Amino acid sequence: MDLQMAYATLGIDEGVPIREVQQRYRARAQMLHPDRVQGSPKLLDEASRAMAELNAAWEVVADADRRGARHQKTRGFEHAEQEPLRTAGQGECDSCGSFPAALVQYRVVVGTVLFWRTRGVTLELCRTCGLSMFREAQAETMTKGWWGMS
Repeated sequence: MDLQMAYATLGIDEGVPIREVQQRYRARAQMLHPDRVQGSPKLLDEASRAMAELNAAWEVVADADRRGARHQKTRGFEHAEQEPLRTAGQGECDSCGSFPAALVQYRVVVGTVLFWRTRGVTLELCRTCGLSMFREAQAETMTKGWWGMS
């Protein structure tokens, strides 16, 4: 599904802020959710299809917003002027800019029998970004590290 089709599915225009897009998605999801349909399997199948289409549209728009592609012109090589990125302030997440955030430190240990390599980072992260980074660090450590002899 492309971005224009996602806008049409959600019933929004291009310039709508992401918060309004999310509100529209939630309102439509409440109307179309298969749990609201009682009775015939045909209606249940149609509601499931409509909900899957709505979810796909939301994913396309949300992904484009995360990448910054919603605010760029896609024809030719023309791109809209983007505001310069601001640095996160005290108590804001270094990754996404949300508030509140806490100072966290992660270490990744990657090793073999004879050689070890460690990496560490200290950042201010919100709960969502902190959990995401924790899971990535754990996954890398569990797949590439801790298996060698110390």
